[in-house]
Parts: sequence; structure tokens; C-alpha cells
Amino acid sequence: MTKPLGDRIKCIQFEHGFVHISSRKLLADFFALLEPLGFKIGRVYPKSVAFKDYEPARDEQFRMGNYIAVHESQTQILNALMG
Repeated sequence: MTKPLGDRIKCIQFEHGFVHISSRKLLADFFALLEPLGFKIGRVYPKSVAFKDYEPARDEQFRMGNYIAVHESQTQILNALMG
């Protein structure tokens, strides 16, 4: 029997920014891949993570940043990261 995705993969950390211009990967591509699998995505800041919906005009700035995707079943992790 296969374990649910949230039991197998809890978190994924990735960077996104100007380096993705040459590969033509938008932040939207990460959201399109991960959200349907049940992941919440947020930008990592020094004291918390800002989980939010994707907004093209606001989010596609190609400023380097760290992001984390946490499976929605991992409520303790989500709550801890939100500060």
C-alpha cells in the first residue's frame, strides 16, 4: 500500500529568481505543479513564511528568494512556519 503524499514528502525548499529567466521557469510553474498535489507555497523571510495565493503581477519579479512548499496535511509545520 502506498503512503499518502503528505506522509512521504512533507516539505520542499527551493530558490527562485533571476536564474530562472534563461530556463524560462516562472514562479507560476512551481505553483501549477505543487498546489494540485496539496502543497501550500510561501516565501521564506527571516522570522516567518508568507504563505499566499499566487499573484502574477506581484510575484513574477525574478527577485532571488527562498520558498518552501509544505503539504497541507502538515498543519504543525505550517503553523510553526507562519510564526
